[in-house]
Amino acid sequence: SGKQFVRYINMLINDTTFLLDESLESLKRIHEVQEEMKNKEQWEQLPRVCCSALLFFVIIILFYQELHGVLQ
Repeated sequence: SGKQFVRYINMLINDTTFLLDESLESLKRIHEVQEEMKNKEQWEQLPRVCCSALLFFVIIILFYQELHGVLQ
């Protein structure tokens, strides 16, 4: 029915907005890590913590850099 369709579209828009917000926050964090990685000496002195989130961001940065190179 029409109400179910409107409800579905509303949920779809809400989910899309949430994912866009999360993506933008992640891109901001990726940029921060990239800036930190530019100073290799300072980057190497950071404590080695087994943190899956940091590892995830590093993997995303490497993927982004690879993808950026392919697209150019």
